[in-house]
Amino acid sequence: MDDAGIVEQVRELRPLIRRNALRAERGRRVPDEVADALTGTGINRMNVPRRYGGHRTPLGVQVDAFAEIAAGCASTAWTTLSRAGVACIAALFPDEAQDDFFTGPKGPDVRIGGTLVPGATAVPYDGGYVVNGASGFATGCHHADWHLLTAAVAAADGSPPDGPIRAGSGCLTRLCKEAVDLLASAAGASSLQRDVPVQRIARDINALCLQSFFAPSTNLEIHGRVLSGVDPGTPFL
Repeated sequence: MDDAGIVEQVRELRPLIRRNALRAERGRRVPDEVADALTGTGINRMNVPRRYGGHRTPLGVQVDAFAEIAAGCASTAWTTLSRAGVACIAALFPDEAQDDFFTGPKGPDVRIGGTLVPGATAVPYDGGYVVNGASGFATGCHHADWHLLTAAVAAADGSPPDGPIRAGSGCLTRLCKEAVDLLASAAGASSLQRDVPVQRIARDINALCLQSFFAPSTNLEIHGRVLSGVDPGTPFL
C-alpha cells in the first residue's frame, strides 16, 4: 500500500463520515465504523517511517485528506489529524520504542492517541519517576492502540517546574520572530511571492507565536506567576 490516491479514497468515505457526524457529536467519540473505514485508506500511515511500511506523505497531501474528512465531520477530522501528528512524534522516539509502536499487530496502521497538554507532574523517584495528575484532553483515546501522555518534570520535593524554562521559550520565540520579520522586511515585496521561502517561514513563525507553549506573552505571564507564588497551572491564558 502507498499513499497514491489517499485523498480520493478518503473523499469516497465522505457520505459515511457525514452520515455519522451527529452520532459523533452525541456520543463524544468517532463511531467505530468510521474509524475503521479511515484506517482502511492508510491514513494512519501518513507519518509512519517508510521502513515500517509507512508513507511519509507530503504535508500538502495530508492537508487535502484532512479537508475531505472535515467536509463531512470536523470532529472526525480533528481526531484523525491529531493521531497523524502524534505518529510523527512517535517516529522521533528511540528505535526500540518505534519497533514497539509500528511492528505490533496493527503494523503501520497503528492508531496512536495523544495528550500533549501536560496536566500531570513527574517527580523523580528511585531512578525513575512517579507521575501524578490528570488532563482534560485525551484525543483519539477511544480507538488508540497506544496513547502518548505528557508530564511536566518537577523537583524531587514535588514543586512545579521552573518558570524560567517557559520564560526562555517565550523569549526565544520572540527573538526568532524578530529575525524573520527583519529578513522579510529586507526582502521587500518579493517576500510576498509564494515560492520565496521567507514567505512560508514568516507565516509559520507567526502561527507558532499563537501556540500556548511558545507564545511570548503566555510564557512570560506563567513565569511571573511562579515568581509571585501563584499557581502556574494555566496552560492557556
